[in-house]
Amino acid sequence: MLGGNLFEFKHLDEYHLVAQDSEGTDRNIIVVFSDHCFTDKDPEDPLNPQKFLYSSSTRNPGYFCRKRYRHSLSIVQHIEDAKVRSVWNASGQNLAIIPMVEENNAPAFYAVVFNLRRWTGSRPYHLRMDVVSAYICDDISKFATFGEIGFKKLVSLAMKNKQPRQNTNRRRKRPG
Repeated sequence: MLGGNLFEFKHLDEYHLVAQDSEGTDRNIIVVFSDHCFTDKDPEDPLNPQKFLYSSSTRNPGYFCRKRYRHSLSIVQHIEDAKVRSVWNASGQNLAIIPMVEENNAPAFYAVVFNLRRWTGSRPYHLRMDVVSAYICDDISKFATFGEIGFKKLVSLAMKNKQPRQNTNRRRKRPG
């Protein structure tokens, strides 16, 4: 409950995704989400910051962000769409799905940052996708990417405990 409004988070429950690798084999992926609807940025109401504070957030402090929440309602669909497309190699071992969405009646880039690793638990899963953050990119040129990789190829690499190679060439393709 926030400001008299109830916000449901069922759409961010972990779920089972089936995606093909580059050899055409179906791979079972468990998808889990962080608390990316919260941010450590300034709260919406600077005169009453406690109103938006979520003390159990991994972000310290963690303030509820209506914009992140609103866009998270479509996050599962963005992940499903990425299964047959390419994703971006981002900083560290993270990757990103970067679809266009509408924000303030204008197109905007929406970065869904995740990592994909081989599953160490029991069957039926092969891989684990951790969605570590998701947010509107106000300036996509500041979002560091190191080339694209097809999702199927990414699944094959993850099955082998490998990460995609980062392209650091100045003229590499970038989102946008």
